[in-house]
Amino acid sequence: MICVSFVYATTNNQTVRRVQVPRDTNLSQALKFCEKKIQRPDMNLRDCTFAVWGETVQPNYRLKNGDRVEICRPLSADPKNLRKKRA
Repeated sequence: MICVSFVYATTNNQTVRRVQVPRDTNLSQALKFCEKKIQRPDMNLRDCTFAVWGETVQPNYRLKNGDRVEICRPLSADPKNLRKKRA
């Protein structure tokens, strides 16, 4: 077994869940394995992308012991448009 952290952040809070998954587990398998442990009411995992230590990864990424998987929610607004409005 290996230990992996799943991190989900919103504007006001951050949730970190540490889970153990079997060795040679890919990201997709890990999500199925521990979905109930990491799921939050305001989260839809199907709309999210994932990164490990800040680098975007695909569902077939093989997890390693100590990986920090960041659950990236979709943007609520286009950053370019927000900068234009501020200017």
